[in-house]
Amino acid sequence: MNTPKISLNKVMLPAAIASTLLVAGCTKDDEKNADLRVIHASPDAPPVNVQISSRTYNKEISNLDYAASSGYESVRSGRRDVTVEAIIPGGNLDVLSEPGFKFDMGQRYNVLAVGKVAEDPTVDGDELDLLLVEESAANPGAGEVAVAVVHASADAPEVDVYVTAPDTDVSDPNLFPNFSFDFKDPAVDAGSLPAGKYDITVTLAGKKDVAYNISDVDLSPFAGQKLLIAAVSTTTATNKEASPIKLLVATDDAQLVLLDEDTA
Repeated sequence: MNTPKISLNKVMLPAAIASTLLVAGCTKDDEKNADLRVIHASPDAPPVNVQISSRTYNKEISNLDYAASSGYESVRSGRRDVTVEAIIPGGNLDVLSEPGFKFDMGQRYNVLAVGKVAEDPTVDGDELDLLLVEESAANPGAGEVAVAVVHASADAPEVDVYVTAPDTDVSDPNLFPNFSFDFKDPAVDAGSLPAGKYDITVTLAGKKDVAYNISDVDLSPFAGQKLLIAAVSTTTATNKEASPIKLLVATDDAQLVLLDEDTA
């Protein structure tokens, strides 16, 4: 898959979510660490704990619910076992594991729990899984936002994504999508984008049938930051009626969920 550069266009993302993390300084211990962000993207799984451990080290990311991001957490570099445990009545249950995962000093890692606990035998690849994705490699300027996008919904097929100026008619046969991807494909690195307003429209692959639409997404509160945007499944009847997906926008230390604009 090619890694396209896209220019965007419109939604107001609250400035409250977009506060910049202030770093007072780094200790010697910080220099030995990596950063890990975990996103819960399994729609029928309960809240989870994530254990990062070895014989001499243990760290826990606790009580992460669906459609939530842990934000970046500092993890000691080296090989660690990563275990996801479901929080259930009567005792927690290990449901996913990645033994001996190598955390390199100074690197940032993004792990998504995707798929379904109650997988559909007629659907290939929707089983519960850990998906490692990369954030944008771009370094955004003061008036830019670096964006990477990942398809993390087992309920949506391959789709086309249009990121356009406000009020663009995506039904125009001469307008082509910015990119296409399927569930669990590598994240698309959109690069550094002007921190302005955009419309985001998702259609079925190769068609103009709209599966998701939101207008006037305003990225200006996120200027100078990196965003990881994950398409995840909607779960309530009202939300599903509008679209099978919603967008989870993860900053370094918070998240925001964008529902289809036709959601009642």
